[in-house]
Amino acid sequence: MTSFDPARARLAIFEPGKVKSGQFTISFVSIESGEGADFNQLQIGWAVNPDFYKDDKIHFFTFKGNHGSCSDNACTDFGYNGGHLKFGDILTPSIYGGDYQNFLDLRIYQNTGSKLWHVEANSKTIGIWSLHSFTSLQNGATRIRFGGEAYTPKGWSKSPPMGSGRCVPGRRTITAYFEYVTVNGVAPQNPQIVETRCYYVAYAGSFEYFLGYGFFYGGTGGSDMGVCVY
Repeated sequence: MTSFDPARARLAIFEPGKVKSGQFTISFVSIESGEGADFNQLQIGWAVNPDFYKDDKIHFFTFKGNHGSCSDNACTDFGYNGGHLKFGDILTPSIYGGDYQNFLDLRIYQNTGSKLWHVEANSKTIGIWSLHSFTSLQNGATRIRFGGEAYTPKGWSKSPPMGSGRCVPGRRTITAYFEYVTVNGVAPQNPQIVETRCYYVAYAGSFEYFLGYGFFYGGTGGSDMGVCVY
């Protein structure tokens, strides 16, 4: 079993566009391990989720999957340390077409001695998950995903936008992107890239558009039902 630690990425924050009640769109780093009943997942990033947050703003979010699933401050097994940013806080988006972007710089790592998972955002410690937060993830992550996800209920005619709501390769001022993507301190080696017909990935690698390894992603959405990844 290969264990990955730590994961780091800098996510450009963009207003994705209209997300309706019942839908959500997120950009995230996902730490995963195990299969079936032993599957553990830890997602951290930014989200627009009108039903959960009761607004259409961008929020700093976490989701812990399968072993006592929870989101944001409902995750009572997460201990804050520092308090400069908390899950659920509103984030300021980049100005569409502007010269500068706002970022969420994430680092997620496990202390090999204590086996506790730590979260950093924008170079400051956010907090630590308790030892009993996970089962398989106590032994390290076996999968790490970077990207976006958009959800719409089954039967709806159109899924919501992802990222900035557009994917124009090479245009940092109007297209959402990740950069400084590293796993175990180095750029991803032979990553699996997944697209759907309503969302795209472009220039995945170490191109002049990015600081380090990066990629553009997102799109306007479409008639692809259910969950669209990347």
